[in-house]
Amino acid sequence: MSYPYFFIDPQHINKDQALLKGDDFFHLKKVLRASPQDKVMFSDDSGCRYQAKVAAVEEKQIVLSIDSRKAVGKRFPLIVLYQCILKKNAMELLLQKACEIGADIIVPVYSQRVVAGIGKVKTERWQKIARQASMQSKRDYMTEVRPPLTIDKINPKDHGLFLLPYEESDLRFTLEKGLGLESLGLLVGPEGGFEAREVEMLKQKGASVISFGKNILRAETAAWYLLSVIDYTLKDNA
Repeated sequence: MSYPYFFIDPQHINKDQALLKGDDFFHLKKVLRASPQDKVMFSDDSGCRYQAKVAAVEEKQIVLSIDSRKAVGKRFPLIVLYQCILKKNAMELLLQKACEIGADIIVPVYSQRVVAGIGKVKTERWQKIARQASMQSKRDYMTEVRPPLTIDKINPKDHGLFLLPYEESDLRFTLEKGLGLESLGLLVGPEGGFEAREVEMLKQKGASVISFGKNILRAETAAWYLLSVIDYTLKDNA
């Protein structure tokens, strides 16, 4: 059976109980109509996953009685998606699905062909979307959305392997040398693609420029495709 799943700040957790507050409290109380003894699961996003049951439904919080806890480690390599910023709806859908598929960190990127004006979307909203998607997919750790940066600030050597899909590359995608690394960086372009000089700059800095084949993918499709292949490969080699 699937139980409601949340992330709870460690400061609201002690040995026997946890407190559910804010939007999650409202969702469990008003939407799911929680009552005492209902079972829930949650993560502290710091290395433990819990099973609990509702002990009391109060005016501004729900008290959870902890039944069990389990230590959980982070999966390696850490998957870091550098995503050139897309239009509002496409970006939000991409963030949601990237969290569900397996991105651990998402870094929004400004490149030359990013549409002007879309940077007004706040990172706080993107993180909220990532949090909801992380709960939906019952991740042990929440996907982190970092503040945006410009493409020239990316350093591929911060990762053991850095992949950059580009339609003019003839190097077919492979992940064999990506296994056993601490982090794997991925950069996916905007709707209009990369400028050739951007690709060359990152290639000189250590990026592996790869091809998905002859079909040109939409930006959000490229991210989902790449993350899906990586997730399958990592699980297959676990």
